Amino acid sequence: LRKDAKVLAVGGQSGIVQLFDVKTRNILRKFTLHAGAVRAVRWSETSNLSVGSSSDDTTVRIWDVSTGNCSQRFDGHKDYVRALESSPEQNDVWASGSYDHSVRLWDARVGRDAVMTMQHTGPVEDICWYPNARALVSCGGPEVIVWDVVKGASSFNVKDPKENSNNNNRLMRLTNHQKTVMTVNVHKDCGPRTSNNNSATDEYQPRLITGSLDGHVKVHEIDAFTVKHAAKFPGPVLCCSVSPDANAFAVGMATKTLCIRKRTKARIADANAKPTPGPGAGKWKITLKSGFRIKRPRRMDASTIGYFTRTGNAQPRLEDEIVRRKKRLRLQAHDRALRKFRFGDALDAAINNRRPEVVMAVIEDIEKRGGITKALANRDEHGLVPVLEFVVKYIANPRHTRDLVRLSQEILDLYGSDVGTSKRIDRCLNQLRERVMLELRLEDTLDKLSGMCGIILNSY
Repeated sequence: LRKDAKVLAVGGQSGIVQLFDVKTRNILRKFTLHAGAVRAVRWSETSNLSVGSSSDDTTVRIWDVSTGNCSQRFDGHKDYVRALESSPEQNDVWASGSYDHSVRLWDARVGRDAVMTMQHTGPVEDICWYPNARALVSCGGPEVIVWDVVKGASSFNVKDPKENSNNNNRLMRLTNHQKTVMTVNVHKDCGPRTSNNNSATDEYQPRLITGSLDGHVKVHEIDAFTVKHAAKFPGPVLCCSVSPDANAFAVGMATKTLCIRKRTKARIADANAKPTPGPGAGKWKITLKSGFRIKRPRRMDASTIGYFTRTGNAQPRLEDEIVRRKKRLRLQAHDRALRKFRFGDALDAAINNRRPEVVMAVIEDIEKRGGITKALANRDEHGLVPVLEFVVKYIANPRHTRDLVRLSQEILDLYGSDVGTSKRIDRCLNQLRERVMLELRLEDTLDKLSGMCGIILNSY
């Protein structure tokens, strides 16, 4: 997101970098020169018209937003480029980190080649600048390394002097995590406020924040590099960030969870300022009337505890809003079964309801879901006889004939081979045959009667 919060830059697996208008969500620009997935997209810290991107095609590209063209391409990495940051002081200086274990500094005024290369101890996952742009921090594997950009050298500050032969030209290597460090960030002002703001160092309190796959997020001082705070999260940490006012902290985890924590007491921007009392502070309000100081009790509202501990005989006021309890909707047994896709239980519950319109509605719903075979299958004598009795009773009803004929055909397909095994089922099937034959005879008689009536009417 750009500093003015108006444009959002997004990269993805397709290798396309897109710019979106935050308000309208329209696509403003599309950059399509990357040949691999885009892993990092960063706006320039000093210009709103320059955006950089790093990709799995091992290149870093700088885009000109005004023209939509690639203003600079940096080559030199030999593996995926996973991290990219712009210098806080200069628009033309960028830093990138790659899986080839290198951190490279680029200057658009020089050309495509890196002006400085620093070797990390493992694949680089993330990088960040110090606020004064004099140091660069990279993380990869279980280590975090601080690079001296001005001197152009890395530093290992270890306790054993035999392992460090050039401490004067090196800064720090941190090994406080047990697993791969995925994110590193230097916030320019998230430390505690000091009581004396006479110097520039007292005005801002920067901190180094790291997050790792071991589930820990740690906050370090940037001078002594000691761990001041640590937090354990329920999953591997992939990214973390602090709000600009340092009152909120967000952590993204590999478990697809976003955790946001806030200060229980808001951080005071000015060390000499006093906290503003909340709405419930103080029991009395001091007012002036006719030159006298009069103490008046606070009006009882929802901001006072007394409002919620009133006696039960308190009368409602005219401005009180009546909240009515919603009646709970109770579903019938066949509706509950249909919600759980238990079609057989739904059909049995509807037949037990003894309302033909309910049974036919359930049969139609089951047919729409394609579950009529499932509803009729695996039935014994006690489960099949009620269905056959319902079919025999209502198959002659013109409103239900079409659906019940299809239901009868399905029953015969499933249980036609079981004829003769149960007397009750055989009796129901015989009744169904007699009922169907009776309807067919009636239809034949009606057809003949209709023909006779037609002849008589045509003779006049």
